[in-house]
This record gives sequence, C-alpha cells and structure tokens, in this order.
Amino acid sequence: MRRWWLVLVLLLSLGVNAGILATIAVGRLKPVPQPRAASQGPPERRLAQLADRLGLRGEERERFLDRERRFFADASRERKHLQQVYRQVRRELISARPDPARLDQLLAESSQIYLTIERMVTANVLDTRKLLTPDQESIYLDLIEKMRPGQGPFTQPNAPGPLWNRGLRGAGNGKEPRGAKPN
Repeated sequence: MRRWWLVLVLLLSLGVNAGILATIAVGRLKPVPQPRAASQGPPERRLAQLADRLGLRGEERERFLDRERRFFADASRERKHLQQVYRQVRRELISARPDPARLDQLLAESSQIYLTIERMVTANVLDTRKLLTPDQESIYLDLIEKMRPGQGPFTQPNAPGPLWNRGLRGAGNGKEPRGAKPN
C-alpha cells in the first residue's frame, strides 16, 4: 500500500517540476519589453507628476512626497531581494543535484517577501488616502483603479486596467462603476 502512495507522490512531484520548468521556458520566450513611454520617467519625476495631478501644495505636498519616496525605497529593496531569491531558485533547479529542502526554503522565503511587498503596497495606499481630501482621493483612486500588475499609480491615464479589477470601485461600497447605467 505504501508503494502506491510513493508512486503517486513522485508523479505529483514530477508534474510540479515540469510545470516550473515550463514556466521558466515560457518566460524566456517572451518578447523583449519596449522602452517605457516618456511619461514613465524616474520615480522622483513621476511622484512630482502625481502630486501635481492631485493638486498637492506646500506642506501636504512634501508630506506626500516624503511618504512615497520612503515607500518606493523600501519596496524597491524588497523587490530586489525577491529577484535574488528567484535567481537562487533557478540556480538550484538547474544544478546537477537540486536540493528539495533548499528549494522549499527558497520558495517559502520568496512567498514571505512577496507577501511583505503586497502588505507594503496596501498600507501605502491606505495611508495615502488618509492624507487626501475627498476630491484628491477620487483622483488617486482613479489612478489606482487603472494600475496594471507590476506598475504603480503612474500608468498612462488612458491605459486599460486588467480585466480582474475593472469596476472594483463600485463593488460593495455603494458606488457605481464608471460607465455603469442606473437601472
């Protein structure tokens, strides 16, 4: 009876490993990303543009910019750390004798770093909303709604967001999604 479980576990492990290798292979086949648009300059310039778009002035502008600078520095550090862990996973996978325990450790570490980044983003958005007037918050939320995965609230204003977040602002908060017609 134990042998059947062993065979099943080995087959599942083989399937997971094949999936990981296929994911890596597909990632290498992706086209080279195009250079960013001129409006996607360095974070400092994009932050200033965001502050301008929100109409922030004086002390509230400096508070906003300081908060965002700290967030970007911290998030950048965590993203670089995550990339280092991903490289270690790839090295372990292609090594002559991959160590499953080491891979488990690296995957747990990458999951923890990713969760940290997601919590940082969430806390930053919630804290930023507290700094803004209702009109500024509405502009900010419009930008957040148009975010694409892997990009910040500085995405081109006319760029469509991913399908999974369209109309989210109307869900559960009493507001109608943009473009929705009342019944």
